[in-house]
Amino acid sequence: MKYIYKYKILHILFWIGYALFWVPLSMKLNHITFGDAVLSIFFWMIGQGTCIYFGVYWIVPRYFHPRRYWTFAIAIVLSILVCTLFIAGANFIFFPGNHGFSAFFNYVLMANGYSSVFLIAAKIIKDKVVADRRNNQAEKQQMQQELRFLRTQMNPHFLFNAINSIYVLIRKDPETAAQTLAKFSDMMRYQLYECNSETIPIEKEIAYMNDYIALEKLRKGNTVQLNYEVKESVKDFSIAPLLLIAFVENAFKHLSSEEENYIHILMDRQNNTFTLRIENSKDEMPTQQEAGGIGQINVKRRLELLYPHQHKLKIYDSPKKYLVLLSIQLS
Repeated sequence: MKYIYKYKILHILFWIGYALFWVPLSMKLNHITFGDAVLSIFFWMIGQGTCIYFGVYWIVPRYFHPRRYWTFAIAIVLSILVCTLFIAGANFIFFPGNHGFSAFFNYVLMANGYSSVFLIAAKIIKDKVVADRRNNQAEKQQMQQELRFLRTQMNPHFLFNAINSIYVLIRKDPETAAQTLAKFSDMMRYQLYECNSETIPIEKEIAYMNDYIALEKLRKGNTVQLNYEVKESVKDFSIAPLLLIAFVENAFKHLSSEEENYIHILMDRQNNTFTLRIENSKDEMPTQQEAGGIGQINVKRRLELLYPHQHKLKIYDSPKKYLVLLSIQLS
């Protein structure tokens, strides 16, 4: 009923208005009676209506949308010619003295051509707008689903490394392990309850990063030289949750097991651009890189989805050094 009310009733009202406008005008211009004018306009309505509806609802979906453009053009021209012939022929038969057939045929052809082409073009544009809106919605839903998948894939990855760190501490120093559990609890709370929104304040992401770094420092002890600096300008803006921690985690996983290690982390904000720079020593063995690969792959994909054309990510991987340079243009 809603479809009928929205479309059928509007069409009926349009043709009623069409008749109310053209019947008195035809009586005046052609000097004919009311009955003759109604009959003449009836032929016009049948011919033009058939031409328009046939073109809009049959020719366009059958030939234009499948991109059979030549067949579409030929079908439109034939439709206009047939309907024009019907209108001109019917009027000439019933009112032979009112018009010369050739001149009247050309007049009807022009009127049919203008109205049909205009309405068919309007239909094509409307279909394009509707299709684009539907595709945009589908792409947005697909992107949201992919982001949710990446988030669920990433969270267990972080949890695994945190639990592994606590396990090592329990064996080395049970008292320190107890302190670490408090930080781990904060990390869990952050992941479970505060990362459900699309963006979060940068302060919360940094706090989570601080807990992770503190946990890793307790586990690594003095085996790594850490230089961690967050500029005062890094505040009062939002960012996608769990976006930066993957690079920090990756830096700890790349550390060499035999030589002295270092990690330099710098976060800054200049004007409306946030930057993250992480440099660390690394093990030359490829197994360490492979173990930390899933986080890097996921975060790259998330950056592409969340900050298209708004970020730059450069990674320099040498035998003994790993460098990440990330910049995000804040909106």
